[in-house]
Amino acid sequence: IVLMLFLRNWRATLVVALSIPISVIGTFVFVVAMGRTLNVISLAGIAFAVGMVVDSAVVVLENIYRHRQLGKSAVQAALDGTHEVWGAVLASTLTTMAVFVPVIFVREEAGQLFRDISIATATAVGLSLIVSVTVIPALAARLLGAGRPSDVPKRKAKPSSGRIAGAMAGLTARLNATPALLRVGGVVGALAVIVVASGLLKPPATYLPSGNRNLIFGSLVTPPGYGIDEFRAMNAEIEKVVSPYWQIKDPNSPEKRRLDEQWIAKVEGMLAAGQIMELAGDNAKKLSAAERARTRREWLTPPPLIDNFFFVAVNGGCFMGASSVDPNRVKPLARLFEVAGKDIPGIFAFFQQASLFRFGGGNNAEIQVRGDDLDKVVAAARALYQVCSERFSRPKTTPGNFDLGRPEVRIVPDRERAADLGLSVGDVGLIVEASVDGAFVGEYREQGGDTIDIALYVQNQKGNSTQDIGQIPIYTPSGRVVPLSSAVKLVDTTALEQIIHVERQRAVTLTVEPPEAVALESIIRQIKDEIEPELRAAGRIDPSVMISLTGNANKLVAARNTMVGEWQGFTVQSLVNIAGSRFFLSVLIVYLLMAALFESWVYPFVIMFSVPIAIFGGLLGLRVANFATLMSVDQPVQQLDVLTFLGFVILVGLVVNNAILLVHQTLHNMRKSGMDHRAAIREAVRVRVRPVFMTSLTTFFGQLPLALMPGSGSELYRGLASVMLGGMLVGTIGTLLMVPVVLGLVYDAREWLTGGRGRATQRKRGAAADPSADAPAPQPAAMSDSLAKEAALGSSSDH
Repeated sequence: IVLMLFLRNWRATLVVALSIPISVIGTFVFVVAMGRTLNVISLAGIAFAVGMVVDSAVVVLENIYRHRQLGKSAVQAALDGTHEVWGAVLASTLTTMAVFVPVIFVREEAGQLFRDISIATATAVGLSLIVSVTVIPALAARLLGAGRPSDVPKRKAKPSSGRIAGAMAGLTARLNATPALLRVGGVVGALAVIVVASGLLKPPATYLPSGNRNLIFGSLVTPPGYGIDEFRAMNAEIEKVVSPYWQIKDPNSPEKRRLDEQWIAKVEGMLAAGQIMELAGDNAKKLSAAERARTRREWLTPPPLIDNFFFVAVNGGCFMGASSVDPNRVKPLARLFEVAGKDIPGIFAFFQQASLFRFGGGNNAEIQVRGDDLDKVVAAARALYQVCSERFSRPKTTPGNFDLGRPEVRIVPDRERAADLGLSVGDVGLIVEASVDGAFVGEYREQGGDTIDIALYVQNQKGNSTQDIGQIPIYTPSGRVVPLSSAVKLVDTTALEQIIHVERQRAVTLTVEPPEAVALESIIRQIKDEIEPELRAAGRIDPSVMISLTGNANKLVAARNTMVGEWQGFTVQSLVNIAGSRFFLSVLIVYLLMAALFESWVYPFVIMFSVPIAIFGGLLGLRVANFATLMSVDQPVQQLDVLTFLGFVILVGLVVNNAILLVHQTLHNMRKSGMDHRAAIREAVRVRVRPVFMTSLTTFFGQLPLALMPGSGSELYRGLASVMLGGMLVGTIGTLLMVPVVLGLVYDAREWLTGGRGRATQRKRGAAADPSADAPAPQPAAMSDSLAKEAALGSSSDH
């Protein structure tokens, strides 16, 4: 559709459209040949590439079409048009591919996600270059040659496009005609505004997106000592609330509508009574207005029908889950189970939508508390648990309920009484072990070499209460039969379910699950900069106890440092960190590649001015996606996750393409026609507005489905697509305004430095810097026939 709107020619549109299946099918072959697989990640890379693979073809075909409009034969137009833009197309494609080189070698966990996207996208874009200079010219010569040159629509037939091109060219000319100091001030001021605005727009980061998995998973934190009967009773209470949602089969039935009305009435009553923790008291004040509105809508949204449900009790605890009949509406079920759990006294219910990557999603922080003294570790963990519960909602704990001991029977050998019975401490230990878990007494080796452990058990004792262990009869060496309690002391006490050691120190881990709209980086910052110092200053955390953030928090820091570097203030270490980041390496590779292609250090510098504009646009697009998902109740809130980081890296290779077209055409105009730099820049803008808009819009609409219609699996890349959408939209407009002005300043500065030799220097440098130059520059007064015809059409053209 974009191509038809700009070209108004179905043959030309067909030529470009054929480049899509060729590049995509070729990518399938190349990905498999490299030993990779076609999966959700690589298919996402190909989806991103669909809008990019036509860029080179559009530039080549548009230029062929333009030469055809000048009256050339189809074959000559194909040759001249392809040759004229070959250098720009090569530079644009190589810069797009080059940004993926540092990303492919990321070794962190997120690198596994980046690698397939990078390989698929780079391969598709590389194949599109080959298609654009081989298939496109041949097809254009055949299809566009079906009629006489006069049959090709003249550019004046599309006045609306011509007005846009003329207006942009006129604006460029007026900007370059202003005094140099004003232009310098304008460029510096614009960059300063972009940098400041980008800093304000930059959201806190999280690790991995949670996705929209069709599974609600949660657990009930119970008091110590609960047995199977209590868990059966809890299961009955849960099913009493949720069973109507799987008994009803039709989501549009009157029964379901009654359930929905009852749900809304119940939630409104809970809101009025302040029973919903996220929206009550200080917790509500910590959320923004948009976050409070989303949370309220989530609660008031009736749950969908349940497809499957399970409840499991094991090791003194229980967990449960359910899936939705409607896979696009899953999260409201978590609210249903929370309400069902609230009706059970003495327990805490915790439910959430399961992540595509792991239970707990990518937005949790693990706090590891460790030290040599277990009592001090538990005291510190209890203090952290209390504060985190107040600030972030109640966190989960591992081991479970560390601050509440589970009942335990401790068996202590009575040495004197055991000796009277003729038993040693080892004998007593063997009897106790056989009475509980089974005592290992040897191995049986099978003929094939496998070994089987031989264990000794006390008959009919397994599964009995530990309180009855003292009544087990034992036969003593003296020939007497006595109960086990005659040789041991049974002590009733409490103890932790598990004792974890980290680096030989006792440890407790808290897993903080913040509200969905709060990013992981915000949680990390509050824990490290606020909560821990406050508790240490108050003496609630002993100096010997160490607090560290692990799990997703560590992975986020590592991934962020790898992609963009760690800023530690204005220090040498900060410069080292940033210089080693993948983003900086991508920028450097693109700059050096353009320097080699243009044979100049200056022109790539001018082109790189488009990068900060695109970064600002990417952050703006991400903010829009964040706000849009806050308005939803079914989709997870879009954050700046590590997959979204990749969008900014891809932008570096994409947004410079438009600037390359402008600079390359400017050099071409100066070399071919001897124009001065201001006329050459104006003409370059006029001629290249159409391909710039065409390539940008095809890339824009290529990403649009991933941003607006995230299906199963593809919602992971919504943030990446939003960054690219915003970056391409803002970057294209900014490039058309900023790059010509900066290029004009460069030529003005060169003219000022060289004095009267400025024009000759410009023509000489332009000829040397043009990658497509293959002939001596003509005299300034000479203008080729094609340029003369183009100039004659210029006043009413669409370029």
